[in-house]
Amino acid sequence: MDRRPTPTIPRRSLYLDEVPTPELGPGEALVAVMASAIDYNTVRTSIFEPVSTFGFLKRLGRSSPESAKHDLPHHVVGSDLAGVVLRTGPGVNAWRPGDRVVAHCLDVRLEHPDGHGDTVLDPERRIWGFETDFGGLAEVALVRANQLMPMPEHLTWEEAASPGLVNSTAYRRLVSTNGANGKQGDTVLIWKDEHEQDPQEWKRLGAKIREPTGGGPDIVFEHPGRETFGASVFVAGRGGTIVTCASTSGFPHQYDNRYLWVNLKRIIGSHLANYREAREANRLVAKGKIHPTLSKVYSLEDTGQAAHDVHRNAHQGKVGVLCLAPEEGPGVFDHELRSAHLTEINRFRGV
Repeated sequence: MDRRPTPTIPRRSLYLDEVPTPELGPGEALVAVMASAIDYNTVRTSIFEPVSTFGFLKRLGRSSPESAKHDLPHHVVGSDLAGVVLRTGPGVNAWRPGDRVVAHCLDVRLEHPDGHGDTVLDPERRIWGFETDFGGLAEVALVRANQLMPMPEHLTWEEAASPGLVNSTAYRRLVSTNGANGKQGDTVLIWKDEHEQDPQEWKRLGAKIREPTGGGPDIVFEHPGRETFGASVFVAGRGGTIVTCASTSGFPHQYDNRYLWVNLKRIIGSHLANYREAREANRLVAKGKIHPTLSKVYSLEDTGQAAHDVHRNAHQGKVGVLCLAPEEGPGVFDHELRSAHLTEINRFRGV
């Protein structure tokens, strides 16, 4: 996308064009992108809301001579990929050309002490392909080596590309000690209906939830924001945790604080994931504990339509994008492992 007048529809701002391959710097890798996916940050970039991401690129470009390459008249977006390492820059030792990889979306140099306990707290951390240029919705992407992870060997390119950002974000929110610190057996509420702000509806909803859960959910996975936050605080069980990010229905929130303090509930803000959390989330995919669900797969040329569909919420599961992969299906390295995992998934589903 480029700096054209502010559009309101992703199909008007996201389009395919040829741009120079970025210069490879220290600690970086160029990756041939076989497939990518649409995340909501790509939608926000494409509609220039809540702000234009070109402001992020300009600030990044001023931060160092090496970062000046990010301040361009176009923005290559996308925060997920599955592909093959082409080349690595100076100082990269863990990855080699030919490695099959997926990418974590957190771009961080780790030059600030605040980031060394948890990289998400680093003041210079950025979302790759959103607050940086050269993202995954392209044929070639530029990433930091500390973003790369092994591609699960039983997945297709488009399956492997789809869970990165959302899976690691969910892992931090639900499992990590930086989030809700959930444990096996905890009850989790994940919102489907975003329109329950009437306090009378909270009470009806709470009654429905408390009976089967024995007092209310231990964790509320709160992402809609404005439309559900009051209900989330109300229905969470005594001592429960409301873990929040995204606020896709609106950023200002209202809730009755009595339900929070009297019942010793907690609200935790969560954003992205650090590299360790992303690796653990990716390991669950590699072990077959989590299997990516794709709603639809588009060609790279149709990225604008793909983002438009996500903007309209006309999907379930992730929306994938084929970049260099010629069609859906290729990419599986371990067919035996895939068969075993799919058999287990179907058994769990009762198929």
